[in-house]
Amino acid sequence: MALSTNTDWRYGVLEDAVTKGSSNISHGKIKEDDGPYPVFGAKGYIQNISFYQQENDYIAIIKDGAGIGRVSVHPAKSSVLATMQYLLPKEGFDLRFIKYFLESLDFEEYRTGSTIPHIYFKDYKSAPFPLISVPEQKRIVAILDQAFADIEQARAKTEQNLKNARELFESYLQQVFSQRGEG
Repeated sequence: MALSTNTDWRYGVLEDAVTKGSSNISHGKIKEDDGPYPVFGAKGYIQNISFYQQENDYIAIIKDGAGIGRVSVHPAKSSVLATMQYLLPKEGFDLRFIKYFLESLDFEEYRTGSTIPHIYFKDYKSAPFPLISVPEQKRIVAILDQAFADIEQARAKTEQNLKNARELFESYLQQVFSQRGEG
């Protein structure tokens, strides 16, 4: 399955594909809360709490701090901290396609703030976005998923080969230095 280089795609803007949502949850306010619903922050899972803000699966994007622009997908009936923003797919758009699209954006061009960096949806919502059919979005996602799985497999094999090479080299050195002989 090859990606097409279809130049006939129709383009709109990101705002055509997603709706933004805000969180007002701070880590300090939920420390004593407990329940069945996960809450996530910039570094991942924080804890379970007694309420949730999102009914369906969603994308979260870090909008404040060092990780601005990093996106992640989260499950239904969960929430994120206020340093992140919800991006909710509109009807006719695949969540994972939108995630891959967002990962391709350079959010540095939308960055504001010198001490604590920020990005605002109002600034990147007009990024050109391909308006293609859901089956085509899913086809592209499948290709990208396979490509990233293959890259991960190659990376793991390379790490194992490097480990094996180090062990072989150390074994050879041990053998050389353990042999006694003239000189």
